[in-house]
Amino acid sequence: MAKAVALEDQLAQLKSLRAASTRSPADLAKLLDSKHSIIVAGIAPMIADARLVDLIPALIKAFDRFLANGDKNDKGCAAKFAIVNALCSLNHREPETYLAGLRCVQLEPGFGGSSDTAGELRGRCAIALAEMAHPGIVIEIAPLLADKDGQTRVGAARALGVIASEGAAGTLRLKLLLGDEDPAVLTECAAALLAISARDHAAFVISALQAAKKEDVIEAILIALGECRDSAIVEPLKQMYAAARFEPDRRAALRILARLRVDGAHEALVDIIEKALHIHAKEAVEAAAPLRNDPRFMQKLDAALDRRDDKFLTRHRDEVFAKIHR
Repeated sequence: MAKAVALEDQLAQLKSLRAASTRSPADLAKLLDSKHSIIVAGIAPMIADARLVDLIPALIKAFDRFLANGDKNDKGCAAKFAIVNALCSLNHREPETYLAGLRCVQLEPGFGGSSDTAGELRGRCAIALAEMAHPGIVIEIAPLLADKDGQTRVGAARALGVIASEGAAGTLRLKLLLGDEDPAVLTECAAALLAISARDHAAFVISALQAAKKEDVIEAILIALGECRDSAIVEPLKQMYAAARFEPDRRAALRILARLRVDGAHEALVDIIEKALHIHAKEAVEAAAPLRNDPRFMQKLDAALDRRDDKFLTRHRDEVFAKIHR
């Protein structure tokens, strides 16, 4: 009963601190010493928000405490994950805690057996080590791309993108070729490659898209291409479109051009609408439908249709765009 009361009291203190406009470092430090994971998981972000770098040693001590017997005292790694986030926010640059989290495996009982709940923690620690350029970290992170947990694999891919070395890029390329049961991992691999250098890796990512057979893999790579923020992506996409022999490849290139928010992408789409064969221009119009509420794009599209002077294509545009409004 005493334990329950103690936790209840600490929850009340936590709630009060969350509502307070100012928070005493001493009060935060006191709750950080709690044996209850839920309390520490709530306090760690407050310490980070207050920029209390003097409490970094206490955060590390709490992490070590929950690392031992975590399956009993830190269900789901909630406290450890919150502490790592706080340490990153406070720009803690010593690797020991992150390396411990990178290697943490926490098996907890569940339906049909035990499951590892430390996957997200491993991925977050991989990113932290990448951000601090820890020596030899590619060797540590690369095996995580084969981790059983999808969140770990996503974190590993993101971390390799942060490292941005040739070794990191080569590892990401290999993983993209090998595939993954979780499409989010492939999205992250492709996005990381494009973030490292769209100029160097766009053609490879596009080739992976063209080789993909499964719809979820295609969509995963499309997402990464469409979210690229480097205008160097546009030229490889134009080449992909020009070389496309089949409708799915053409439509994929058009969808990406429509999604992009970089110079030259929408201009390339409008140019296809103005100059391509009628059947291909119709495909481009359909890809452009999500941009119907963009005044700048619509101005360019209207001008292109006027120059083309194809009433059937203009009517198709009106029908496609109106259908989406319904």
